[in-house]
Amino acid sequence: MEQQRKIWSKELIIQAIRDRHTKGESVVSGKVYLSDERLHKAARRKFGSWNEALIAAGLDTFVTFEYPKKWTHETVRRAIQQLHSEGKSLKPRDVEIEHGGLYKAGRRRFGSWREALLASGVEVDNKLCRSWTHWTPEIIIQEIRERHSNGSSINSYDVYRTERRLYVASQKLFGSWNEALKASGFREFIKERQRNWTNKKVINDIQDRHSK
Repeated sequence: MEQQRKIWSKELIIQAIRDRHTKGESVVSGKVYLSDERLHKAARRKFGSWNEALIAAGLDTFVTFEYPKKWTHETVRRAIQQLHSEGKSLKPRDVEIEHGGLYKAGRRRFGSWREALLASGVEVDNKLCRSWTHWTPEIIIQEIRERHSNGSSINSYDVYRTERRLYVASQKLFGSWNEALKASGFREFIKERQRNWTNKKVINDIQDRHSK
């Protein structure tokens, strides 16, 4: 027999949120949505947003940024100001990864991420809003070395996936990612291009290795 569908009240939602917190389970909006979609939807329906439900449950310290239903100039400004007040990174690459919708809306509404920050009253560091059109060989080398020193991957696939502007700029100015790695002093990280193997090439390669 199908389990009776739970009828959510504000009291039940508050209790469910507190139970999650007591058990050590996350009460962050995105994680609750993935693990308990019914609770998350009920909270938004009854309280208007997950943040309001958290506040009602006495867990306002866990309130985080939530996307508005529609991005306007004002909602973009408010979102940037909130992230800034929380001490979150506003570097283009960080915002694009963590808050892709905000990043796209900021560029669409204000013409660039830099202009979106300025319109939000955030002091802008030129390096902070560097775009790939302003890349130089020296800056690319510096970025690659910083990635390596920070423990971030400098594998071409990982860089393309997480920091596409750096990857595109390296191809534009060095001809390829491998050449940019060479210029940065990381020859050992260069992967050889896959050879077009044939039966004859396989046999010849084995014989060459054996003779050595």
